[in-house]
Amino acid sequence: MVITPASQAGDGGSIPLTRSILLALCLAFCQPSIAALPATLDDGTPLPSLAPVVEEVLPAVVNIETFNRVRLRGPLRFSPFGGFYSQPREARRMASAGSGVIIDAARGYILTNYHVVESAQEIQVNLKDRRAISAGMVGFDRQVDIAVLQIDAKNLAEITRGDSDDLSVGDFVLAVGNPFRFDSTVTSGIISALGRGSGTGGYQDFIQTDASINSGNSGGPLVDLAGRLVGINTAIHTPSGGSVGIGFAIPSNLAIGIAEELIASGTIRRGNLGLWIEELTLDEREALGVAGEAGVLITRVTPGSLADDEDIMPSDLLVRIDGRTISDASDYASSAGLFIIGQTVALELIRDAELRTVRVEIVPPRSVPVEGRRVDARFHGTTLQNFLDEDATESSSLGVIVTDIRRGSHAWNAGFRAGDILTSAGRLQVRDIDDLLRGLQNSGSDAVIGVYRSGSRGTITLRALPGV
Repeated sequence: MVITPASQAGDGGSIPLTRSILLALCLAFCQPSIAALPATLDDGTPLPSLAPVVEEVLPAVVNIETFNRVRLRGPLRFSPFGGFYSQPREARRMASAGSGVIIDAARGYILTNYHVVESAQEIQVNLKDRRAISAGMVGFDRQVDIAVLQIDAKNLAEITRGDSDDLSVGDFVLAVGNPFRFDSTVTSGIISALGRGSGTGGYQDFIQTDASINSGNSGGPLVDLAGRLVGINTAIHTPSGGSVGIGFAIPSNLAIGIAEELIASGTIRRGNLGLWIEELTLDEREALGVAGEAGVLITRVTPGSLADDEDIMPSDLLVRIDGRTISDASDYASSAGLFIIGQTVALELIRDAELRTVRVEIVPPRSVPVEGRRVDARFHGTTLQNFLDEDATESSSLGVIVTDIRRGSHAWNAGFRAGDILTSAGRLQVRDIDDLLRGLQNSGSDAVIGVYRSGSRGTITLRALPGV
C-alpha cells in the first residue's frame, strides 16, 4: 500500500468525506475471508494432519545458545598524572546460534552443525521443557559441517533414525528447528533434489528441499512423515537473506555415521582410495553394455594409493560401495565421506563385463615411493613420495618430497633437486601425491610448483615437454 502525504492530497490536504467512507467500507468488507477448516468431513472422516508427527518429534529438538567472553573498553577516566585512561572489563556475549536434535537420550548426545558452535567458548542447550543445560563438545567434522554435543540430563527424548538412502524426489518432509528460543518452528515441503551441491565448498551431496529453513534452524532435523530423521538442516540459497524455497540438508546416513565416529574417537580420521571418477553418458553406457543407471567410470588411479595397491585400473566401472549403488559423482562423494581409517570397504567393479569385489582397508597416509612419470610425464627420472609429519598425533602429509632425481632429466633441468618438498601446484595446496596430480591437471601446459628447500620457499616453473 502506498500512502500519499497529506500535502499532496486534494481539498487543502484533507481526504474528501466520500473517499473516506469508501475506504472504510473497503477495509471492512473487501478483505478476503479466511475460514478455519473443519476437523472432520461431513461423514465424520478426520482430515489428515501432521500434528501427531510434529508432537512426536518436537521433544527431541533443542535450541543451542553459544557464549563468548570478550574484552570491552570501559568508560574513559581522567588520570591525575595527565590524560585519560579506560579500565578494560570482561563481558559475556550471548548468541542464539541455532538448533540441534537429540540422537541418544540415554547418553545425552546431540547432533548439530559445526558452524553453529565453531566459535563458542561456552554452549548452552535449551530443551523443550524449559531446562537450560550446559553442553560439552564431543567432536566435530569441519568438512561435512557436523558437530556432536553432550549434556548431562535425565528424561530426554531422542529422535527416531530414518534411512536417507530411501528418499526420492517428491517425498514430503518437515524441517524442524528451535531458533532464538521460539518454541519449535515447523515448516513442510518436499524433497526437491538429491545429491545437490550448495556452492559453499567442502561437502557437496545435499538433500535439497523447499521446506523453509530459516535463520536459526541450522542443525535442526529434516524428518519424513513418519517422524524419522532423514537429514540435518544446514544451509539455504538466497539472494536476499530470507528463505526462497531452496534449502539444503546433510543426509542422515552420513550425519549419523560421522556422529558415531566422533563419539567413538572424538575426531574424524579419513582415508583416501585414490580414485578419480567420471559420470557416464547414455551413449557411453550403451557402448560399454552397462544396463540401468548404476556405475561411474574410473578414469585415473593415484600412484601409490590404496586403490593402486588393489590393482584397480582406469576404465574399471565402480558400481557399488558397501552395497550402496554408485550412479554419479555425488553418490561417490557421499560414500567417500565415510572412508574412516580402520574400516574396510567393499568395492564392486565391472571389468571386461565381469563383476568383481575388492575389499580395501582404509589406512592413514603412507610414504610410498612412486615413479615420477606415473604422476606426470614431466617428472620422468624422479622418485616422489608423500612427506609425512612425524610429530603429528596422527599421520598427516605435508607435501610431496623428491627422494631421487636423474641428472639431465626434464625435472632436473627445470631446477628440481633431491630433497625438495613440493607444497603447491598452480593454485592448489599440495599435501600429497593426489593433490599434486590435481594441481598439475588444472595448471595447463606450464605449472608453477611451490618448493620448500633448506629452510627457504620458492617456486619452479615446470614447462611442457618439447613437442607436446
